[in-house]
Amino acid sequence: MKIQISSFNVHERSLGSVKPHELADWLLPSPRLSDLPDLLVVGTQETQPLAEALSGWNASDKLRGTASTVHRALTKYAGVGDSKDNNSDVIYTCIHQSSFAGLTMLVYARPHIASQQTHTHSTHVGLGVGGVMGNKGAISTRIHLPSGGILTLVNAHLAAHQGEENVARRNWDYRSLVSRIKPSIYDSTHLLVFGDLNYRLYGDSSSSSNSKLEQKIIDLDSLASHDELAREMRGGRVMNGLREGCFSAFLPTYKYTVGSVDGVDARRDPSWTDRVLFASAAATRCVFYDSFPQVTISDHKPITAMVSVDGECSHVMEMDSRNHNHINAYDRHAHFKALLGTTADLLIGYAWLALYLVGWRSSTRGALLALSLGLAVSYYRVH
Repeated sequence: MKIQISSFNVHERSLGSVKPHELADWLLPSPRLSDLPDLLVVGTQETQPLAEALSGWNASDKLRGTASTVHRALTKYAGVGDSKDNNSDVIYTCIHQSSFAGLTMLVYARPHIASQQTHTHSTHVGLGVGGVMGNKGAISTRIHLPSGGILTLVNAHLAAHQGEENVARRNWDYRSLVSRIKPSIYDSTHLLVFGDLNYRLYGDSSSSSNSKLEQKIIDLDSLASHDELAREMRGGRVMNGLREGCFSAFLPTYKYTVGSVDGVDARRDPSWTDRVLFASAAATRCVFYDSFPQVTISDHKPITAMVSVDGECSHVMEMDSRNHNHINAYDRHAHFKALLGTTADLLIGYAWLALYLVGWRSSTRGALLALSLGLAVSYYRVH
């Protein structure tokens, strides 16, 4: 069985602004029917401005708009229906849609899976301010496959910025989402974790010189040797039990000048912030992994990975003792943190929107308001 993940941090833009043929190339890199994945997963990050994302304002409209754009793009090569459509000409059926703050997840299945798939379950966690708010977070979707196996999909947006303290925060974000999602994402037959994981480069790769930036982005092997995520995974500090295709086979996905195919933003070092990782109870391999630089609406580039798994496998993964030591038990405060995060998101989101309505449109001022309230929430959480 082939599972495809297409992930894109859209930088608060609409997928509808992408040229149709470029969108179709990202979603279906090969036009041949025999190459189409059995499951196609589309995940986006930063789908809305932060004030709208936190408050949930127009969230359902944004999800419908994203789904509609994807539907239209998929029809370039394949028919798309819904879960109630019995049309034999339909090649893909949408079996799941969900959103949380700025994250969206859409799952499409070929008829032989869609006709037998019985249940999907989605949950989300906020990982942002105070460790609970939705400015960063994850959506987890659990799908029961026809074989009896469990597929878990995690679309994540982790803490940003360079520096070792931010690496530690990203590692904490991942451990936190693992400990707050129940059933555990590791209680799965197949697990795929993807999104804007925000890992950057470390060491001598850092430079603000334009000439050095140009040199670095050409020398991909040298650049990849300074990848934070690869280093942290080797040390067993994050993404335990997961692996990845060859990310250095394509250009870094961040940070680009909006509107440019290859114009690197000189204020940031280029990095592979957008990734797809996977684990399985059976033999698994990555058969395709690439970015799509021609899509220019964002400061990120979209990526697509296709993973081949044993579709007949039905037992859950067994983690070795080293990985077990780094996977937290379920956080008994998870429900309280979810409630606290939702409350803070609504308060800050609607306060920020109110400032917009009265003409106070500064993002900096809105961020300061969010930070102030977030600190108050954090203080309340601690005391």
